[in-house]
Amino acid sequence: MISLLEGSSALTGETGHMVDYGAMKTVLVIEDHVSVLESITTILEGEGWHVVGAADGREGLAQAERCSPDLVLSDYYLPQLNGLEILQNLRKIPHFETTPFVLMSMDGRHCLKERSLQSGASAFLQKSFDNRELIHLVKQFLA
Repeated sequence: MISLLEGSSALTGETGHMVDYGAMKTVLVIEDHVSVLESITTILEGEGWHVVGAADGREGLAQAERCSPDLVLSDYYLPQLNGLEILQNLRKIPHFETTPFVLMSMDGRHCLKERSLQSGASAFLQKSFDNRELIHLVKQFLA
């Protein structure tokens, strides 16, 4: 059972330990493959970041507006809206004009990376990446 303490952003989990999500950096991960989403979540939470997940583009856009992440990691090819469309929609919202946004894809074509960066992505991460590469990239934006 997780409970929100009244008047704070601190949560108490089943173990009774308090986690202050207000002090943690939040990463929104938008990924339609559950195993990839779970892997990224596990890696980032292990480094002390709060992770919010979404399985498609529309859910990702809604989660971004709900949780105001410090960083967005989004797959390029997604159902509903693709990663580039999510980026374009978020950049229209003043709060998200400078939020780091990283697009990810197994498609390593140079033109896709170039289009992503020209469209305002902060970085492009080619899957499959190792844990160290992911952690290093996130630290660049959240340090």
